[in-house]
Amino acid sequence: MLRLGLRLFELGTVAGQAGVTLLDVAGPYLVDLHGAFGCTAQLAVLDGDAVVYLLKIGSPRQRRLKTRVAGRFPPHCTGAGKALLAFGAPEAVEGVLARLPLAARTRATITDRPRLLADLRATRRRGYAVDRGEFQDGMTGVAAPVRASGRPLAAVTLAGPTEVFDVPRAAHALRLVAQLIEGRLGGAGSGR
Repeated sequence: MLRLGLRLFELGTVAGQAGVTLLDVAGPYLVDLHGAFGCTAQLAVLDGDAVVYLLKIGSPRQRRLKTRVAGRFPPHCTGAGKALLAFGAPEAVEGVLARLPLAARTRATITDRPRLLADLRATRRRGYAVDRGEFQDGMTGVAAPVRASGRPLAAVTLAGPTEVFDVPRAAHALRLVAQLIEGRLGGAGSGR
């Protein structure tokens, strides 16, 4: 457990040129996203073969999203995981997918490698990932990568009840927030 705690600390305190950390920069944006959408806003990283959430902003009145800070979750069925895989180095992604069992969490989970690879290609084209009930029934999530030197450092996500979730609006907001975070960390993003 100590190793996980130290690794999360390292990932969350990645400093930009001005000495601000990823958590310092992302936190206020996540609060704003939560307020604007009324959905759960999160910041996640890929740690080995798992998505780890560093920050989660939600409210007790919302339908409970089954994620938690410092929890480890499969990347193939979460918006954050798919965003991080889609924009990752191809050889690293191949390694993760070779080791990762594509286990079903819901009936909507993609468990077929060719379908997952097609979904990751679509994610790269769009600039954001979508989880349509793949991680949790009745919940939709969208995630955009926060990049440094063209590779994903983290992902910002919004998730909420499928029946009221506005994917295009959330995707637009998340892509903008990701660009703002990249700029605050030193502008070493992707040049979108």
